[in-house]
Amino acid sequence: LDLKVLKADATIHSRYGELCLSGFSLDLLQEDYGYSANLSKGDVIWPLPILKTAYLEQMDLRILNQRVVMDFAKLVVFGSGLLELDGELDYSASELGYGVNGWLKGLNCSDIVNADWRQRLTGKVESKFSAQPNSRGEIKVSGKVSIRDGELTALPVLDTIAAYTAVREFKRLCFSEFYCDFVRIGSLLKLKNIYLHCDGLLRIEGHLDWNDGKLDGVFQVGLNPGTLGHIPGAEEKN
Repeated sequence: LDLKVLKADATIHSRYGELCLSGFSLDLLQEDYGYSANLSKGDVIWPLPILKTAYLEQMDLRILNQRVVMDFAKLVVFGSGLLELDGELDYSASELGYGVNGWLKGLNCSDIVNADWRQRLTGKVESKFSAQPNSRGEIKVSGKVSIRDGELTALPVLDTIAAYTAVREFKRLCFSEFYCDFVRIGSLLKLKNIYLHCDGLLRIEGHLDWNDGKLDGVFQVGLNPGTLGHIPGAEEKN
């Protein structure tokens, strides 16, 4: 049985929420192992707190006995980023099993931060991550994220530092490097191994937990001694 559908909608219900696809086309081919399917050109709504909607360009699936293997998927997220996925869904047991790997690139920082930060934080977000259930059956998303060509500006605290140090570059921090590891489970977001480096100005390392709007973390901040020249004794003080 081969099947071609020009436009279709689908909703997958699970304990984690609903995965909705709308307006996509489908090519379904019968194979020796089961079926192969190609989906393209549709909208996707995810049951994930950090990724709500996307546009599906292409998805290649193999439908086996009580398993669905996603060999490749390519999606546009937030209008600027490209997301590629592969993974597997296993519904042979009473508990749904799954595992997804993802690669994200080209996403604008301004597309994912709130309105207050859109003019303050710029750059391109890149990430490699995986998603699978943890021991309690919750969706666990973990991986590494980096910001390329990052820039932070228009913050009063930066203006104050620039005034104290007489170093205008503090008004506009350009990241030569920024990366960290992350874990997201429900409302808890853990950022580990945070590293930010601005050539000639400062370096920041640390970790941060964000849970229901509450922040908890520790950072070590190092300044280039040359930036403290206008503060008497600061260059020698430990």
